[in-house]
Amino acid sequence: MDLQSWDSIKQTSKNNEDITVSNGKVIINNRSIFHRVVVNENIPQCDRQGNILLLHAGCYSSQTWLDHGTMHVMANRGFRTAAIDMPGYGETGGVKMDTGDPVDFMKSLIQVLGIPYPIIVSPSRSGDLTIPLIIECPELVRGYVPVSPHSTDKYSAERYRGNQTNALITYGENDTEAGRVAVANLKNLPNHTAEEFLGAGHHPYMDNPGQWHQLLLNFINSLPQ
Repeated sequence: MDLQSWDSIKQTSKNNEDITVSNGKVIINNRSIFHRVVVNENIPQCDRQGNILLLHAGCYSSQTWLDHGTMHVMANRGFRTAAIDMPGYGETGGVKMDTGDPVDFMKSLIQVLGIPYPIIVSPSRSGDLTIPLIIECPELVRGYVPVSPHSTDKYSAERYRGNQTNALITYGENDTEAGRVAVANLKNLPNHTAEEFLGAGHHPYMDNPGQWHQLLLNFINSLPQ
């Protein structure tokens, strides 16, 4: 998908009057967390395709996914699509990444937002939350889309090799050294696909949104229900 095609799909989804955007705050591990949820109200619950949780890098927030069109496009395809501002970012106050135990935080977040068995998109800093979750509780996640996440070095290659999480690993040709280490660690997951984006940096979903979203859609379509 080229940029022009992506812009057209994004605009069509944003113009769909059946798509609603809600936001608010929920209490997770005694912390008030800002969230957004986008759904297509014209699609009955029984016909929805599942749940997507979008986390963000340290230089962004949930607003990024809303502005970028990701939330609307996924909602238009039948997914309940949620995004949060991690502690210390966006509309969530407090100390940056002060979540308490990350696995407990993520388990509670999934439950409170009503998004069981989600596909999780996790760039950069958000890996501090998602890497422990997929290692410790892989059965809670339908699919994992890491983008050079933090914290991959906290677990051994053996832990990754024994993990059956379905993963789409995306990274930029000009990513940071830390990002490349993360990719190398994640490639130990047996059920992974890895895609390098030529000319892109640490955030390929921003540098090449058309291609990145096409890969995301292809990956989602390949996942078991």
